[in-house]
Amino acid sequence: MADLFRDYWWLMFPLGGFAFAGFGMFMGMQAHRDRLSLLRTYAEKGQTPPPELAESAMDPYGPGAYGPYGGYGYGDRYARRMWRRQQRRAFWGPVRDYRRFVFFMAVSIGFLVAAFADGDGRSHHGFILVAIVTGALSIGSLLAALPMMGRGQDPDQQPTK
Repeated sequence: MADLFRDYWWLMFPLGGFAFAGFGMFMGMQAHRDRLSLLRTYAEKGQTPPPELAESAMDPYGPGAYGPYGGYGYGDRYARRMWRRQQRRAFWGPVRDYRRFVFFMAVSIGFLVAAFADGDGRSHHGFILVAIVTGALSIGSLLAALPMMGRGQDPDQQPTK
């Protein structure tokens, strides 16, 4: 049994991902079922449900999943993509990219130290390759954060050309 875990320890990550995805789908189904039962209650009483509730029952992903550009699968794909980017940038700003820069730079330095601090005088080319890749990722994160320096945090602000 110990050999099985030692050889296939990495399988717990995809299996955990499957479990969390299944739980998320189950909870989404429960929320949708609750919205439909609330609509059924309004219909049995003969009352008009609020328009937000009626719209959310038609869209299983919730009201306004893509903001002003419609629900899931409708509208211009590039408009939805731009809206999501604006929302992420309004929430995080350049902070996320700076954190990625620091993280990837630290990992790159760690792999460089591991490549040359073996004690036997040899360099390990695998560690050097990983250090180069993570160094490139850190530079890319820094370059992604720099254009955001002068912009405000307003989510409705359109990007300038």
